[in-house]
Amino acid sequence: MKVIRATNTSEQAGAYYVRIQAMARKHQIPLDVEFDEHDTPDTKYIVMVDEYLPVATCRMYAIDGERVMLGRVVVLPEYRRQGLGTQVMKEAETWARELGYKKAVVESRDNKIHFYETMGYAADYSQKIVGETFTCYRMEKDMEEKKIGPQHCNADEGAPRNIWSRIRRWLQSLSFRTGVTVLLCCIPFYILSFAQMLLPISAVTKGVLWTVLFGLAKTCQYGGLTILGVEGYKRLKNKISEWKK
Repeated sequence: MKVIRATNTSEQAGAYYVRIQAMARKHQIPLDVEFDEHDTPDTKYIVMVDEYLPVATCRMYAIDGERVMLGRVVVLPEYRRQGLGTQVMKEAETWARELGYKKAVVESRDNKIHFYETMGYAADYSQKIVGETFTCYRMEKDMEEKKIGPQHCNADEGAPRNIWSRIRRWLQSLSFRTGVTVLLCCIPFYILSFAQMLLPISAVTKGVLWTVLFGLAKTCQYGGLTILGVEGYKRLKNKISEWKK
């Protein structure tokens, strides 16, 4: 595998090839949508090549003097789960630092937020971009190296709150289908929590089973709603209305 900083037409064509094969073709995205006003001869691209075949890419362009936009991170389906997306992102960040940029910005699909969080990006859920194909959120990363002194090594008093925030963000980054699946799981638990009352067992055992099953039902219910979010919940309601018709 070789990572290339595309600086000529033939190398840029490699980036276009990956995007057409893995995005435009798979998601039926028109070419004039996949390739927008930011795809110009001056745009910078990272391309990863396996011998002769382009297999992964990332696009970068300046927002202003301090910020750079990284995006169109795409890997061919047969080369996924090998860390290639991370590699092209890291190479793009390195190139951006060399050019003097201090912050990297991405517009992440809602189900890819966790990927960027592992690379140090923070999501701004107030900046939501709803497109024809995907729903995205803006994320930023400070690329300036920071020296951490001994005074920063103390335990964070707000750790439990931070842990819950991370869990909530992770749940919100999951797909709509996952949210629906988790939400539907609450139904059998609700049924079982009451159906077990008919079993010939002691009242104490029934109470324990009811607590466990009802708790699982509530966990699935609220977990599913958290994954779906407000927009997903509205989308689910619309689908149910369509089914009723």
